Amino acid sequence: MMPEHGAVDDHGCERCWPLEAAAAWEARQSLAKVADLVNESHYHVMILLCPHCRQSFLSVFTEWVDWAGGEDPMYWTVVPVTAGEVAALTALKSAPRDADLEAMAGDRRSLLRDFPKDASKSRVCWSVGLRIGPHD
Repeated sequence: MMPEHGAVDDHGCERCWPLEAAAAWEARQSLAKVADLVNESHYHVMILLCPHCRQSFLSVFTEWVDWAGGEDPMYWTVVPVTAGEVAALTALKSAPRDADLEAMAGDRRSLLRDFPKDASKSRVCWSVGLRIGPHD
């Protein structure tokens, strides 16, 4: 049986966390930024919020600059987080550690967007947990 609002798990709604990964990536663009936890050119961690159902998401962008011909690999992961997790993350006095972020949502469905080096287009798919790619 499908959970309420058309989602495949108990997070989000059909507007922010639809069944198809490509649609979920498209929906990510309409999420509101609540907080930047890390905002560097090759590493960006932020909390996003669905304006419809009020579900919070942790979004992580990483880019590995290899200084060889451009087209550096880029990775995004989006995972739903609880209100308690948002409170804990925003209360930190310093940037969260990669390992702590990865441990936070180990069993939750996550959205991945990968743009490997020399790829002609990105790939969007569902996964589980939070993976922080290499970054400078």
